[in-house]
Amino acid sequence: MSRMESGACAVLDGHRTYGGVGAQIGVVERAWLDGGEGRAVLRLSSREDLAGIVGDIQAGIIRNISVGYSVQTYEVTREQGQIPVYRAVAWTPHEISFVPVPADARSITRT
Repeated sequence: MSRMESGACAVLDGHRTYGGVGAQIGVVERAWLDGGEGRAVLRLSSREDLAGIVGDIQAGIIRNISVGYSVQTYEVTREQGQIPVYRAVAWTPHEISFVPVPADARSITRT
């Protein structure tokens, strides 16, 4: 979580890293783990071109989030006749994105 807590993590529009800095809609101010769930405080941009997106986030219209990350270490469990299970045990979050459809249905904004 040190990268998230450092202020170096962006809040993006749908994992759009190809759009340069124009795809950044905010910054992660603070991040932590609470009971196995990731939590973060975000500061959203006041740029005029993002007013509609930020307004929809504030109104609860856009509420699904996803985390971009890299995995350093996997723990692999293999059982006879089963598909191997790869579990990330060392990983680094790089960004938080607002997305239309999250991978985890509980990945939403709170307030």
